[in-house]
Amino acid sequence: MRDSLVGGGVVALVALAGAWAETAPITISTVTVGNPGNTADGTGYGAVAYEYRIGKYEVANAQYCEFLNAVAKTDSREPYDPRMADEYGGITRSGDDGSSTYAVKDGMGKKPINYATCESGVCFVN
Repeated sequence: MRDSLVGGGVVALVALAGAWAETAPITISTVTVGNPGNTADGTGYGAVAYEYRIGKYEVANAQYCEFLNAVAKTDSREPYDPRMADEYGGITRSGDDGSSTYAVKDGMGKKPINYATCESGVCFVN
């Protein structure tokens, strides 16, 4: 995990509709996006009526691997994409369904995750 991602961040607990158990928190550094009440730009988009926090960095392979090992051993939603093990991915899977384990490829722990879907991203954040 990136040293800069440790501490002071928002804690993401992984759970989805009771199918995944709550796990140890994965720490994510965030930044505040402020200026509540700003108006939309010329396209009609961009107005935000409230402050919110967003991830400061992309999710790293090491963080996503930690998530996979905690919750994805038997998940039917398939948060692991086999392409994550290809030349552009950073995580490998071994073992059979129900006893899978995940590992970060050498030199890929701090690099951003590839091949995550919208659904797997929502599951990670939840």
